[in-house]
Amino acid sequence: RVHGEIVHRQCQFEMSAVVRASKFRHVFGEPKKAEFCYSGVNAHAGTPEGNGLAGNNKFVAVSWNTGGGGALAVLAHDKATRLGSSIPLIKGHSGPILDFDFSPFDDYQVATASEDNTVRVWQIPEAGLTQDLSDPLVVLEGHQKKVHIASYHKVANNILTTASHDHTIKIWDLTRGAAAVSFDGIFTDTVWSLSYNRQGSALVASSKDKYIRILDPRTSAEVSSWQAHEGAKPCKSLWLGRRDKIVTLGFNKQSSRQLTLWDPRNVSAALHNIDIDIAAGVFMPMYDEDSNVLYLAGKGDTSIKFYEFVDEAPHMFYLSSFTGAKPQKSVCLLPKTAGDILKCEVGRIIRNVGDTLEVVSMTVPRKASDFQEDIFPETAAPTPALTSEQWLAGQNADPILMSCRPGEGVSEATPRAQPKTVFQLQKEVEEKDARIAALEAEVEELRKKLGKA
Repeated sequence: RVHGEIVHRQCQFEMSAVVRASKFRHVFGEPKKAEFCYSGVNAHAGTPEGNGLAGNNKFVAVSWNTGGGGALAVLAHDKATRLGSSIPLIKGHSGPILDFDFSPFDDYQVATASEDNTVRVWQIPEAGLTQDLSDPLVVLEGHQKKVHIASYHKVANNILTTASHDHTIKIWDLTRGAAAVSFDGIFTDTVWSLSYNRQGSALVASSKDKYIRILDPRTSAEVSSWQAHEGAKPCKSLWLGRRDKIVTLGFNKQSSRQLTLWDPRNVSAALHNIDIDIAAGVFMPMYDEDSNVLYLAGKGDTSIKFYEFVDEAPHMFYLSSFTGAKPQKSVCLLPKTAGDILKCEVGRIIRNVGDTLEVVSMTVPRKASDFQEDIFPETAAPTPALTSEQWLAGQNADPILMSCRPGEGVSEATPRAQPKTVFQLQKEVEEKDARIAALEAEVEELRKKLGKA
C-alpha cells in the first residue's frame, strides 16, 4: 500500500509539471450529512463486472440480500432514512440480481439481470414502491447461463444490451421482447464490461481473455481487437462520448492498476498510459461526458480519484481525489440534473459504505450563486433520438441535449406511455382465456342445475 501511494504521488507530480488551464482543477468531493443518506442497507455482495448501484434523478437502486431469489430495492432520493428489516422490493427472479440499469428515457423503468439466466424489465409506480413489485413488463429469455451485465442504449428507445457467462452478448428490442442481435462465437471467456460510443453505433467490450473488442452492434461483427493490460484481474473499457476515445482500466503483471487511453481508429499503440497505484480493488469507472472527467472508485478503496480528458497530448490529467472514512463496496454517478447546479455541484456520487448509501457532492469552488454556463454545458435529455426500429435499421443520431439551467431543462424523465410488449399482450390473452374458461364452467354448472329443476 505504501509503495502504491509513492507511485500515485509520483504520477501526480508528473501531471502537475504541466501547467494548464482547467475549470475542474480544484473540484473536490464532500459527503452529505446523514439525513441525506440511507442507512440499514442490506446490499447483495455483487460481482466484479458491475458498479453495484444505479441511479437517476428520482431513485437509487441496489441489489438486496434476501433469503431466496433475487430482489432490488428502489429508493427515492427525497426519502432518505434508516431502513427497517422489511421494505418493498422488486421481486421475481429465482436467483440473485447481478446487474441493473435505469432507462435513460424513463426514470420509472429499470432492467434487472440475474443468476437465473433471465433479464426482466419493470415499471415502477409513479409514487415509488409502496409494496413488493413482482409483475414485470417483459421477461427476456435466451441466455444459457447467468446474466451479469444489463445496459440501456443511450440514444435509441427500448434497446437493452446484456452479457452472460455463456460468453455471449445480446441486444434486445423491448417492444418485441426478443433478441434482435446476438454475438455468438466471438468471446471464449467472461465479458467484463460493455460501453457504446456517443451515437450508439459501435460497442466496446472487455473480456477475461485480456482482449478489448470493438463490435458492430447491428451486424454482430468484430471490428477490431487488442490486448490492453497484461494482468489477470478484471479489465474495464469505456467509450468517452464526444471525445471518441476509449479508456481501459486494468492491471499489469506487477498488480499495478493502470489507466490507458486508445484511439479506436488505431489501436496498435496506446495514446497514453498511467500506472496509478498498486492495490487489489477493481476500478468502478464513472464518466461525466459534460465535463470530460472520469471518476475512479476501486472496490474496497476509501478514495475516488478524478481525471480530466482533453484533446492535447498527453490527453489525460490527474485532478484530485476524495477520501472517505470507510471503504466502498459499490458506486454510481447520478445525472447532472440530480445535483445542486446553483451551488456548482458538477457531480453527485452515491457510495455503498458499510450499511449506508453515502452521498458525495463533487463541487467546483466558486463564490457566484447564479448559473455557471461554462461548467454546465448542455447535457443529455430524457428523450430518445431514435426508435428501436430506426436504430436496428441502421440509422444513427447524436443524443438529444437540454440546458442544465434550472427551469429550462427537464428535471426528470416522467413515466411514459409505452406500447405494450409482446410479453404483456400474451399475459393479457392468457388471463382473458382463463377468465373465459371460468365463465364457461359457471354457465355449464348453471345449465346442469336448471336441467335438474
